[in-house]
Amino acid sequence: MSYPAITMALTIMRRLSRPGFSSFIVGGTVRDLLLCRVPGDVDIATSALLEDICSIWPEARIVGKPGKRSAILPTIEGTFDLVSYSGESLSEELRRRDFTINAMALSETGEIEDPWGGIHDLAERLIRGTANPGDRLAEDPVRAIRAARFAAMEPAFSIDKETASRCRESAPKVEQAASERIGREVLKALEERPSRFLEELEKLDLLEVTLPFLKISDTVCGNASSAHWDERFFSTIKRCKITEETTPDITLRAAALFHEIEGIKQQGKNTNGDNSAIDEAFSGAKRAGEIMARWAWPRSVAKEVVRLIRWRGLLSKAAEPKELRRLLVLNGTRWMDCLFLLSKADIMAQSADLSPWLENRRIVIESAFRLTGAKPPLDGKDVMKILDIQEGPKVGEALSALSDEMAEKGTLDAESAAEWLKRRFPKKDTT
Repeated sequence: MSYPAITMALTIMRRLSRPGFSSFIVGGTVRDLLLCRVPGDVDIATSALLEDICSIWPEARIVGKPGKRSAILPTIEGTFDLVSYSGESLSEELRRRDFTINAMALSETGEIEDPWGGIHDLAERLIRGTANPGDRLAEDPVRAIRAARFAAMEPAFSIDKETASRCRESAPKVEQAASERIGREVLKALEERPSRFLEELEKLDLLEVTLPFLKISDTVCGNASSAHWDERFFSTIKRCKITEETTPDITLRAAALFHEIEGIKQQGKNTNGDNSAIDEAFSGAKRAGEIMARWAWPRSVAKEVVRLIRWRGLLSKAAEPKELRRLLVLNGTRWMDCLFLLSKADIMAQSADLSPWLENRRIVIESAFRLTGAKPPLDGKDVMKILDIQEGPKVGEALSALSDEMAEKGTLDAESAAEWLKRRFPKKDTT
């Protein structure tokens, strides 16, 4: 195969065959290969004991609780998870998998073992639990969320009736599951079709326990054809659908998911003296950050999402050019592009006017062109000398103000920049 991880897996399997052990690639990799999808992590099931694996590869280590132990083998192509079915049949090992489409095995010579009808269910575009779906969900209730994720994986996939019924019954146990496991499923769903994932969660009565910030009202009919969906949830569906058609960027898709999150209402007025809309937006971003922390999402992703949510409403109406240039200088063009895409998805979801958004975009493009390739005419030492100040926050403030000026008016040489700084920061203001 042309996938390095598959090639490495075959090397491992052929090494296991020398002492007479059988081995198979199992799980989602087989499914992905059949669907012409790029496979993710490659797992291997073998007749060898875990101790036999560690004997062949001393660098391998055994992890997990009794009954769920495996050997982790690091290689140049990543880490491989090897499980032992010694004393049991391969069919029994596969039975413990969550769904039939994940319960297939691939031998080192390319034959597929399919004791639970995974190929048939792929052909029928069906997500179905292996053997007794209720047993599979009792073993791990988070599989109910995973069912919704797999239904969103490919067009026209659906969950079979019995499995769906058992998923609905699992909602109370899903609510008790570890937050990081729920977060992992949500993050993976963002790589697929998040709008469809939300629809499937709602059908399975899992929306509130998975994404409580999108809770729909008690008067909602609760099916995909209903015209009475809660407006906030319906807007999120539309916004997610637009972003998934626009970009594969996970942070942007996550921001679309959290876009409707409500912050804690603030008492009184904000620092601008008007209503609490700005404070609430900042509070909503904080709440989203707390949720992503409980989900154990990568900090880099969570940080970007929080910043996008914080400024989510800026671009849908006419913004101050100075504020736009300031954000551009502080965050860079990539982040600004993401903010614009998020804002555009919001405007399109509401069928609102794009004119203010386009004017804001024009201003940012103009400023970005003026800054691209332009080297700062002064550095921190220059600023301290020109303004006669010591190292400290004022230096950064002056350099930032200089960047704002260049974004508005274009490149400045060192002499012009020095004169501008003296006018902008008179000595009485720099002490």
